[in-house]
Amino acid sequence: IAHKNTKDELAGKYFALDPLPGQELPLITLENELSLRFNGEDIQIIPAPGHTQGDMLVYFIDSKVVCMGDLLFSDTFPVLFSAYGGNADQYLETIERLLGQFPADVKFIAGHGRDYSLDDLKAYCHMAIGTIDLIKQGTEARKEPQEMVAENLLKDWKKWSSSQVSSETWITQVYDSLTSQGRKLIAEPLTYTIMEVGIEAAIAQYHELKKNQPDSYDFSEDVLNMLGYQLLWRDMNEAAIEIHKLNTQAYPDSANPYDSLGDAYEASGEVALAIQSYEKALERDPEMPSAIEGLKRLKPEV
Repeated sequence: IAHKNTKDELAGKYFALDPLPGQELPLITLENELSLRFNGEDIQIIPAPGHTQGDMLVYFIDSKVVCMGDLLFSDTFPVLFSAYGGNADQYLETIERLLGQFPADVKFIAGHGRDYSLDDLKAYCHMAIGTIDLIKQGTEARKEPQEMVAENLLKDWKKWSSSQVSSETWITQVYDSLTSQGRKLIAEPLTYTIMEVGIEAAIAQYHELKKNQPDSYDFSEDVLNMLGYQLLWRDMNEAAIEIHKLNTQAYPDSANPYDSLGDAYEASGEVALAIQSYEKALERDPEMPSAIEGLKRLKPEV
């Protein structure tokens, strides 16, 4: 069982790239709530977009348990995955709706972190509303994310900043969500160019479009990151490396592009370059789990 959008993603079609082979697809897809009885219990499956466009909650009614998935990163800022339709306004709408949907003694199981009570979720929602509103104000004042970070915009919410989702990451994600509405993903034209002409032409196209049509496309970090992995999953390793390298150039202070570049180098057997990339990721985020694991694989003595 999956959201219709998730089935489309699992089918593997990604703009001009061929579908991924051998994908087993959900038997049942939905866009609205689904009720079923399983293992002696009534269960509701509830679409809940925001983190991506395909998120769903699973509510075990008799047990009073809601499995939240990645809609909930306990005790830290949320994550908006814009490459898969994550959206700040939609996220707020979903979280606020949940507050009035379940009994007072319900337990929320997070995708990351500890379980939450309803009071915990109310505090989480209060944080999301307050921080998104501040970032909206900054965006409307034509401030760039770096400016908002430099002025410590979220200083009153600093306890929610973590190695997983820092204040800088949250500001950037919300800013990208607010400013990318109505824009195409830059991955779309790049895939056509990669397939028809090659990766060098696609890199040149990226720079040309960013210079001459900056408001027409979403150039955000996770859009390039997803394109890189889409290429990697199709064994287009050289192109994947170039896209991830491009992402490190566009977002040099972010850890994730370097971590992803390490994955691409590792998949290509370029161990020394993979190690170097994982180390650069850890310079920017010393607690990044995937980069730590990458170094453990390649440098067992670490």
